[in-house]
Amino acid sequence: MSRRDVIRRIVARDNQEFGLAEEAVQQDDVELYDLACRLFGAWDTALQYAGVSMRRVVEERSLGPQSVLR
Repeated sequence: MSRRDVIRRIVARDNQEFGLAEEAVQQDDVELYDLACRLFGAWDTALQYAGVSMRRVVEERSLGPQSVLR
C-alpha cells in the first residue's frame, strides 16, 4: 500500500466520522495505523499529510457527556 492509499483511507475514515485518535484507530483498524506509522513515521504526521485538523481530533478526545450536551 502506498502513502496515497493511506491518506485516502484516513480521509475516508474522517468523512465517515470514525475516530481518528490514535487509540481509536489502533482498536478499529490496526493495519491502517501500522502502515501510517511505517510510511509517515508517526500517526500525527500521517494525519497532517491527510489534511486532518489535529485540534479537532484532540477536541473529540476531550468531549465528555456534558460537553456533548452543551
